[in-house]
Amino acid sequence: MHALNGNGNDPKQSDMDQIPIMDGYWLITVEGLPDLANQETPFWYNPKPVGSTEAPSESWESLIKRCKLKDKYYNLDDGAKGAIKQRLTNAIIEEIKDLSSAKEVWKYLETKYNKAGSAQVFGDIQKVYNDSQDKWQW
Repeated sequence: MHALNGNGNDPKQSDMDQIPIMDGYWLITVEGLPDLANQETPFWYNPKPVGSTEAPSESWESLIKRCKLKDKYYNLDDGAKGAIKQRLTNAIIEEIKDLSSAKEVWKYLETKYNKAGSAQVFGDIQKVYNDSQDKWQW
């Protein structure tokens, strides 16, 4: 029987192999932030008094839900960028530092390194995602 690390996985397996799929990083890396992450339309409105001509106002519950969803997806995106950066050299990290999303980082790496004779960086990262995807199919 193996001891488990803090996230419930066998510590002998690479944590990097576990991270992307378990936390949804692959989906947000490939598809980007969903529209829901930046939704400005309220989910619910406060009841409007009878005969009122004022525009309806957003309920607190709706505002809180929109904020939580935005935080959730942006945190997920930040985690995905961090997981990718763990596999990169400082020189490549410097190249991608101004890219704002995991999807942008992935597209940049794919364009620059996914060609014959180029650095193995892209292949290494892609292998991690592919191996993790095989292990953690939903």
